[in-house]
Amino acid sequence: MRIPDVTRVLCNLPRVKANGRYHIVVPPPPNMRVVSVTIGGPSKLGYNEQGTYTANTSYGSGYFTYQWKKKLDGSSSWQNLGTGQTQNVTMGNTGFTLKIHVHDRVYVYYPGLDDYHVCYSLTATMSGPAYLDPYEVGTFTANPSDGVSPYDYTWYRMELGGGPEPLRGSVEPLDPPSGVWIHLSQFDGSKTATSSGVYPGFKMRVDVEDNEGSVVRVEKTISVGIGGLKKEFAKENSNRVTPPEFALFPNYPNPFNPTTEITYSIAEESRVVLSVYNVLGEKIKTLVNNTQPAGRYSVFWDGRDENGEFLSGGIYIYRIEAVPIFGKKPFTAIGEMVLMK
Repeated sequence: MRIPDVTRVLCNLPRVKANGRYHIVVPPPPNMRVVSVTIGGPSKLGYNEQGTYTANTSYGSGYFTYQWKKKLDGSSSWQNLGTGQTQNVTMGNTGFTLKIHVHDRVYVYYPGLDDYHVCYSLTATMSGPAYLDPYEVGTFTANPSDGVSPYDYTWYRMELGGGPEPLRGSVEPLDPPSGVWIHLSQFDGSKTATSSGVYPGFKMRVDVEDNEGSVVRVEKTISVGIGGLKKEFAKENSNRVTPPEFALFPNYPNPFNPTTEITYSIAEESRVVLSVYNVLGEKIKTLVNNTQPAGRYSVFWDGRDENGEFLSGGIYIYRIEAVPIFGKKPFTAIGEMVLMK
């Protein structure tokens, strides 16, 4: 009886690469079915809630090793987790997918992989404006779903760059620097919140908790007009219509409380200084002091001086001086406005 060529038989068997080496894949005996793997555990978790997941195997030798992997929603990268039959996973800011790789240590082959998606037990969105003018008040609404009512709401606000400035509208003043979440306690428990700001903008955040204790966090970024200019004037220079002459227009509203808008136009690129004075001729606030291309602009004044203090009611003067950069005659003009208290 001729003995088969063992080398030839082994070379015809499939191989897998693991730990830098190739291993011959020896199929199980005919009477042993291929390992079946499923993942058991909660399919929904609340924010910061932990779930326990178990790899359930059927058939095979019973001598298994495990490798868990996790991929966050919106990501294409898998990260390694633990190697036991069970794995604890905590829900972060987004849902995730679990993958389990089971290796039968007696018969060296790799069964299929099983994907298991875990989503929030509570979801929510935030509606509201994505763009505001300086000090324009926006209304933001939390919209929860899939949770158990009633819901509780906790609101926060963060300044984006440019340094902190006082807020207008029905929100508390912002004292900490940009990049810090401020608890808007006056809106606790409310489905809606209001806020306003200055350039470059701010972020709103709401933590929604349902009646079973599941929590979901939603954030929204709001851009605010550049340098105090209204959004229709903050577009590319190519979108501006060059006015025929220099001009300073009456502020609106007038009288006003607490904010008024001052509009002006410049016919060519100029160094522009726009300031506010009291009736004694003392300068109390500089609103604009930079070089601007030809165009029409609007700025806002909220009745504060250079120190951020609110002024008393009365008559105030605003004055513009625009000096063309090509040496032409400067343009100056004044206007009168009334702050009501």
